[in-house]
Amino acid sequence: MIVAEVIEQHPEVVDILFNHGIQCFGCGASTSETLADGYRGHYGPDADVETFLTEMNSAVEVEACGLCKEVSSYDVPLFRMMREGKEEWVCAGCMKKV
Repeated sequence: MIVAEVIEQHPEVVDILFNHGIQCFGCGASTSETLADGYRGHYGPDADVETFLTEMNSAVEVEACGLCKEVSSYDVPLFRMMREGKEEWVCAGCMKKV
């Protein structure tokens, strides 16, 4: 997908882009470049694009909080946390209760 489209549809991936040192949303190429092309542009042709795309996909596949089942959206972000020895997605409201 084109970088700008991904960010528009899934703003939760911005943190992942920042963690990889990629600030595509401010770049003119974001409207014509795919995520894979952008990643290779930053890290070279031999970059591990598959791992990066897997991380991005797993961030947008989250649908609901593991506790209250609130659906993720721009207004209700979910956070990854370890709970009882397993990774779980939890909304901000439930995080305050945990």
